[in-house]
Amino acid sequence: MATLQRVCCKLAVGFSLAMCAGPLFAQPAVDGQWSSVIDWPIQAIHGIMLPNDKLLVWQSWATSAALWDPATGNFEDSQFPSVNIFCSGHAWLPDGRLLVVGGQRPDGISFGEPFADIYDPYNNTWASQDPSVPDVPAMGAGRWYPSATTLGNGDVLVMSGDMSPSLGANPLPQVYDHQTNTWRNLTGAMQVLPLYPRTFLAPDGRAIWLSNHQNETQYIYVSRT
Repeated sequence: MATLQRVCCKLAVGFSLAMCAGPLFAQPAVDGQWSSVIDWPIQAIHGIMLPNDKLLVWQSWATSAALWDPATGNFEDSQFPSVNIFCSGHAWLPDGRLLVVGGQRPDGISFGEPFADIYDPYNNTWASQDPSVPDVPAMGAGRWYPSATTLGNGDVLVMSGDMSPSLGANPLPQVYDHQTNTWRNLTGAMQVLPLYPRTFLAPDGRAIWLSNHQNETQYIYVSRT
């Protein structure tokens, strides 16, 4: 028994040493590697990688967004929409612009903003700040912590988000039509969902909401109401 124990101990020690020695032979070019901690002048509550290889970030109560260039490590200011887009939702449009929906009103409470805006990464401009670009119509009711999901035809499904502490989450799903710059209401799919619901595009064109409760996951038909 003692001999068997010694053999098992040697095997265990040898296996542990082999496991510990693994990272010594890692190839950063293949496996990747972590950089040292980088000090930023902004707490990036939201971060979106742009088609121009820069990162668009903003924080709560921000007066401006910022662009970070990973290649140089430099920051530059970006224009900021006329509303506070902290706790907003965002999704890509087919032309590479970013639709940002909802946000937080400046009263310090979770009152959702009904507004939407579009960021153009190629010109570093917001539609609300560019007189040559039509403003995005408001959604009708506020959304704080909404989810935005790009659909197969390039439109964007927006769901949930608090209207106010007393009214709770916005029960009306809406679809932004990127070609007509209008909103379409999915009145047949009205229900109260959690904030930032996990919503994805399904292969058949529907959207799917994944719940963290059994038997609550649902498909949403986005081509009708």
